[in-house]
Amino acid sequence: MTAQTVKKIVPRFAFANKRIKKSYHNGNKIAIKYKEGFANTNINMTASQYKYLDCIDSLCKQNENFNMASIAVKLGVSRVSSYRAMEKLRANKLIDTTKEGKWYLTEKGKEKLEEVRNGIRFLQEVLENTCGINSKISYREASNAYCSMSENAKLIIRLKSVEKNQL
Repeated sequence: MTAQTVKKIVPRFAFANKRIKKSYHNGNKIAIKYKEGFANTNINMTASQYKYLDCIDSLCKQNENFNMASIAVKLGVSRVSSYRAMEKLRANKLIDTTKEGKWYLTEKGKEKLEEVRNGIRFLQEVLENTCGINSKISYREASNAYCSMSENAKLIIRLKSVEKNQL
């Protein structure tokens, strides 16, 4: 797989082509060298932040009018914890509010959520098929594992997922 192929498959995940000086895929090793002045600016999302984004996404799809307190109740956390998490997500421009005060996922938030969901699905499938772990436990473990991985490990998972889907 060439550097151009890596950039083509994962342009968003590879932190935009203009930032990459060189990238290559050799077996299971991926290396990315950034152009001068550019760094890895990808947002590392915790499992907790993923749960908030997923909750907001599901509430938005149900067209419910919700606030931070309802998110706290749904996730089983305190209102203070909910407020702090939502503010971090807002600071990272993953969520925002309308003029009416309705929460929504930004385009960046939707892209990040989809990226994380795909990685979790891949890991969950591996846990279920190779280890025989039930779906509820494998989902929880996959989400915790994926969110704690390095960016290079996530990139490898994304590449493997794309390769698997092309077969």
